[in-house]
Amino acid sequence: MGPQRMVSGIAVVVLAAFFRCASETMNAQKPRIGGPAMTWTQVYDPMGHWWLSTLIAALPIIVLLGLLGGLRVRPHLCAIAGASTAVIVAILAFKMPASSSRRSFSTTFPSIPASLKS
Repeated sequence: MGPQRMVSGIAVVVLAAFFRCASETMNAQKPRIGGPAMTWTQVYDPMGHWWLSTLIAALPIIVLLGLLGGLRVRPHLCAIAGASTAVIVAILAFKMPASSSRRSFSTTFPSIPASLKS
């Protein structure tokens, strides 16, 4: 595969992601049946110290790379552990509502059964 073809493929992926985010943002601003859409404002410094908040936010990457490189665990188990750590950090440290974190996780990984999606 030539460099031009690779760059054009990357551009298509980036544009698709941009348009998906833009359409989701527009849909999130519309009121839903039964009430307005829930909003959540992220706090970028939940621990009060930038270095501690950065360390907490880096936990999923530390878990992923630590399991992969340090403990030599199988990659698919490392990915599950890293994703689980990200959801736990979002809920506990950054005070993200559990329903929002579950919804963002289930739209990222569409192979999750529909019964788990909200």
